[in-house]
Amino acid sequence: PDYMPTTSDTQAIMVIPLLSYERILGVLHLETNKPERFSQDIFDFLKLIASRVAVAIENAQLYQIAQDQLTRLQELYIQVSDLEKLKTDMIRIAAHDLRNPVSVIVGYLELLQWSLGEKITDKQQNQIDAMSRAAQRMEKITTDILSLERIEKLQLDKSQQLLMNTALREVFDEYKGQAEQKHQEYVLEIPDEVLTVQADGAQLREAMSNLVGNAIKYTPESGKVTMKLYEDKDKVKFEVIDTGYGVPADQQASLFQPFFRAYSDETANIEGTGLGLHLVKNIITRHEGKMIFRSIYGEGSTFGFELPLL
Repeated sequence: PDYMPTTSDTQAIMVIPLLSYERILGVLHLETNKPERFSQDIFDFLKLIASRVAVAIENAQLYQIAQDQLTRLQELYIQVSDLEKLKTDMIRIAAHDLRNPVSVIVGYLELLQWSLGEKITDKQQNQIDAMSRAAQRMEKITTDILSLERIEKLQLDKSQQLLMNTALREVFDEYKGQAEQKHQEYVLEIPDEVLTVQADGAQLREAMSNLVGNAIKYTPESGKVTMKLYEDKDKVKFEVIDTGYGVPADQQASLFQPFFRAYSDETANIEGTGLGLHLVKNIITRHEGKMIFRSIYGEGSTFGFELPLL
């Protein structure tokens, strides 16, 4: 026989499969030594029990699979985090080590150009200019990396009450010359009412300066850059609206990642490190605020942030 009863006096055997989505998880097995054997009512009842048991087993198995996957994901996250930290630490160490040599190179190039004076040939001038641009790019990268490190290490002084209207005017004036050089329409829109936030003034000014500088840099000549401050319910919102090149839709999700630079044919020759927006987001997140970002490729972008209003 296919099955041997557990006792010699078995009169009847009932085996009901535990099914889940046509998959057999096990069986419900019963034996009886009573001559009346199993009735139809008992069979129907046990079928119902078997279906419930099958669901319970399936749920338990799925839960265990989910737990195993979660554990694996946590392990992978720790590994990735460790690699990311290692990469960041190596970049920062390199920035520290490169800062002084790069500054020396820039200084010697300036000295070389001065020593040659009027004797310098066009070829020599072009070579010195190319080396100077490369050294200045490296100097900018190291400066941005060290600025990010400084921001992350600094303790926020949120005891200050920052008058956003005043701070924004200062940033506006700081970049007015750059906008004029590109013949851009440069607009400041602030309310008559003074808007105040609890913030580290130096860090928040750095965030605003970064956004304004970016808008001017990525807006072509004769474009428009608008700085806007306004109240929205219990928030203070700051926006920089430009008519620049905009960000391609498929690159927008990565825009605030460190060292990421959106690429397009129009911006290929614009220099940058890819750290500025990451630094701004870091500052705003530490102030318990949120970033504002909208962009249409070919039409322009809006960058900014919102903070709790005092």
